[in-house]
Amino acid sequence: MHKRLFPCILIMTLWSGVTSAGQAEICYTAPTPSSTPPPTNASLFNCPTIGNNLTLPQIAQAGWQVVQMGPLVWDSSDPLNILVTVQLVVQKP
Repeated sequence: MHKRLFPCILIMTLWSGVTSAGQAEICYTAPTPSSTPPPTNASLFNCPTIGNNLTLPQIAQAGWQVVQMGPLVWDSSDPLNILVTVQLVVQKP
């Protein structure tokens, strides 16, 4: 009895790992001066596979969930004109 139960448990365990694999994406806003206000729902994000010029509500409507959001220095070669982009990490369960 136990010999027949083990393959079933093994298959169920492997199948659950396959079905729980999700997708992830990293999106960015266009670089702006560091004095720009923080992002809003109207901010446009460019995502390699989801699409370009998408707002956060549009990304959510497509089934993606925000995992992380934060600023990144895009170019600091000129200390008087630092450009910043907002990085958005999203996942689709």
